[in-house]
Amino acid sequence: MKVIIFSLSLLILISIEIKAQSCKNLCPSYLELIKLVEKKGDENAQTKLNYYRAAIVAAKDCNCPVLEGNANKKIDELFKKIEAEKEKAQALSRTILKQKNKIDIALGEAEEANEKNLKIINAMEFYDGKYALAFKDNNYGFIDKDGNPNPNISFEYKKGEPFDRITGFAEMEDRKNIKYLIDTSGNKYRLINISEGLKYKDGRKINLSTDDLRYFENKLVTNKSEKIIFDELKQKLETLNQIEDNIKLVNQELINTLNKTEDRLALDLSEMKKKDILNILKNILKENLIKDKVELLFLNNTYDLDTLPDLILEFKNLRELDLSWTNAFALPLSLGQLDKLVRLDIYGSQIGSIPETIDKLKNLKILVLSESLGSEGLPNPNRIFGLKNLEYLDLSGTELESIPETIGQLTKLKSLSLPNSLKILPNSIGGLKNLEYLDLSSTELESIPETIGQLTKLKSLSLPNSLKILPNSIGGLKNLEGLFFEDRRFEYSQLESIPETIGQLTKLKSLSLPNSLKILPNIFLLENLEGLYIRDNPDIQIYDINKLKKLKNFSYTLYKDNPINKAKLKALQKELPNCNFDITNEQGISINLSESNN
Repeated sequence: MKVIIFSLSLLILISIEIKAQSCKNLCPSYLELIKLVEKKGDENAQTKLNYYRAAIVAAKDCNCPVLEGNANKKIDELFKKIEAEKEKAQALSRTILKQKNKIDIALGEAEEANEKNLKIINAMEFYDGKYALAFKDNNYGFIDKDGNPNPNISFEYKKGEPFDRITGFAEMEDRKNIKYLIDTSGNKYRLINISEGLKYKDGRKINLSTDDLRYFENKLVTNKSEKIIFDELKQKLETLNQIEDNIKLVNQELINTLNKTEDRLALDLSEMKKKDILNILKNILKENLIKDKVELLFLNNTYDLDTLPDLILEFKNLRELDLSWTNAFALPLSLGQLDKLVRLDIYGSQIGSIPETIDKLKNLKILVLSESLGSEGLPNPNRIFGLKNLEYLDLSGTELESIPETIGQLTKLKSLSLPNSLKILPNSIGGLKNLEYLDLSSTELESIPETIGQLTKLKSLSLPNSLKILPNSIGGLKNLEGLFFEDRRFEYSQLESIPETIGQLTKLKSLSLPNSLKILPNIFLLENLEGLYIRDNPDIQIYDINKLKKLKNFSYTLYKDNPINKAKLKALQKELPNCNFDITNEQGISINLSESNN
């Protein structure tokens, strides 16, 4: 049917064209070209234009001015249609451009918002690289680096503290003013701070034991015979009686409170007197329902606690024991009975010795012995390094002179700080496959084994001034983010060069260099470096620092005869506008480059 209609239309068109001819003969070439034009669609405008132009030539050859004029009209109509389509296309293009501009603005705003959010996230302190304290809907909780809440800890606390890197706990307070210690798994321990109950009416803390009270009371009575004003004596005696009553009341209220709660307990007896500690512990141990709920015990900063009482061994479910900064000279010989203990901290204490039964603490994950023991007080090292579940071990400040090869068996260890007097590091150190933090800064090591390069999960490495050589295998620490050399002002380190393999540490963010270097190492491949610290090094020549585009902090000592002059540093400031420059002279006095002359 369509063919018939098209044929009829074509015959009518041809007949009109024939009638329109004023020439003597028909013009077959013209008619053939017109047929070809009609077969083309609107999408073939250029081809139709060419056919019309050919038809004009044919009409001229046939001496047919009418047909020539018709062809010219067709060309004019075609041009009008082309212009109309062009205007439509231009209008659509303008619309698309406006939409693109809006999209670009929206994308820019989104990118800016993302950058702000990223800065906020980067500024947050993430415990174990996972969770940071956050505030949402007027409540505290924790989020990960993607902003997702910790599924184990809901946003329900009116007060909160970040997770403590050592203890692994965050201190939170709910709407009922009850304090808790919480771990990342959501385990809650109700925090009972005993000394908080010992206060005067005006809220001042009481630090007196009952023995102290009797002493002062007797002293006042003696002074009474020396004609001290009676009213003053009466007032002081009333204060002392109030203190003694408070201690008794706290004891009873504590027992009542602990009997009612179903929570696991964290008892904080820090900064209390020995006499009061013993009385409170004895009262708690009389209550079976209470003592089995005590899992965390804090006795830190109890300076007159010269011995650790054996009665703590009755807390069979004890998981954490904090004895940091006490004067307890001895630990119970049966310490190994606390077989559920996960953390033992005696940092900064005067412990004379660690019992050999420490190797019975098979569940121990955190052991802090820093600044607490002489060489005579340490047990057989194999007893410590046989604790296979250790994840955190701090021996810095102790006088342990050697580390056994068995250290390589501590495959769960994540953080390790080694003692001051250590001179040799065993090759088995490379077996610590999960180690993330290694602090050797206080040791007397002159070299470290090649096996250090096997610590592929290591994130932070601190090295001592005594080090004379650094192995090439340092380049194998693919996840290292911080490399630090101990900075002792006016004391030069022994290391004169750093292997070129340092350039392979592409995840490195912070680098402090020893002050003994003669040549700046190949650090310009460290594209993620954010902090560079070069102090008290008069020999080193700095160049190409401008290649470190992510640098945020640059610390440098400018010597008078240093080839890098102030003008060079000023130019560097312009090239790295987002970097904070901390420039000092050889005396350690800050230099303001913008105010100084070349």
